[in-house]
Amino acid sequence: MFKNKPYHFLLIEDNDGDYYLISEYLKEKLPEHSLTRYSKFSALKENELSAEYDAILLDLNLPDNKGNNLVNTVCHLFTEIPIIVLTGEVFEEFALDAISLGASDYLIKDNLNPNILYKSILYSVERKANLQLLKKSHQLYFDLFEFNPQPTWVYDLETLQFLDVNEKAINHYGYSKDEFLNMTIKDIRPKEQIPNMEASLRDFKAEKKLAGNRIFIHLKRNGAEIQVKIDSKIITYMNRRAAIIVATDITEEIEHQKIIEKQNEELKNITWIQSHLVRAPVAKILSIVKETSWEELNKDERNFLFKGLNESATELDGITRQIIGKSEAILQV
Repeated sequence: MFKNKPYHFLLIEDNDGDYYLISEYLKEKLPEHSLTRYSKFSALKENELSAEYDAILLDLNLPDNKGNNLVNTVCHLFTEIPIIVLTGEVFEEFALDAISLGASDYLIKDNLNPNILYKSILYSVERKANLQLLKKSHQLYFDLFEFNPQPTWVYDLETLQFLDVNEKAINHYGYSKDEFLNMTIKDIRPKEQIPNMEASLRDFKAEKKLAGNRIFIHLKRNGAEIQVKIDSKIITYMNRRAAIIVATDITEEIEHQKIIEKQNEELKNITWIQSHLVRAPVAKILSIVKETSWEELNKDERNFLFKGLNESATELDGITRQIIGKSEAILQV
């Protein structure tokens, strides 16, 4: 598949003999390709900065530029393209310097043949493609991490040290990024909650299934306690076994639930009052009114019944006021 693709290469080489050999090597191994050649760095800089290549073959000694400065400059001009350095020098330090500056490979001209050149190009192109994918993956991680609307951080599973935090965590907890990175996750927990955290952490590190909502108490920089729901996943971060955490502050939600529960209790209380306390005076009044023949009663009997009606009405009025008071208190919450 690699051989059949129409690749486009750039060769920066001032020696005509080397240009001829490289051109023939490419024709042998990669029939479908195009090759652009410049013999000076200045000509390249004037004409090719916007061109797209699959790989660049760079002679280390040009008439107008050479050595580390040449490699460094070309690597900065073509950051997305693999650069293979070609030289007659056999010294190992040249190779190490070229690779450290960003070159993909380093080939000795005297040892060059079609197979070596082909393998170097193949590996360099594939390696660069993989690096680009890794870069995109890292950028995606950064975007998802940094722009997460909830406080998010990464910590080392062994040391418990914060390794990274997003802006939302910084703003919500009140610590600066430098402060976070000099802390462990224990520093945002009340001391009495640490044993509970450690028990949960042991199960998490063992990758056991964690049942139910994981709600913990955290401390802000100002000492305020908040209740947070934790979502977590074990990842590899900077070659460390780490965990990424999304912490959702549910303090207000829990307080709201408490208010609703209190309101429900008051409503139950009102229902009980209506079904038990109100019925007694009402039944008494109805009994007096229904069962009494006022014409047959003497004055003392009438006074006694009027007194009973008055007491029942007063009792009913008090209960009604109690119900109204409880109802108004619920509405004001």
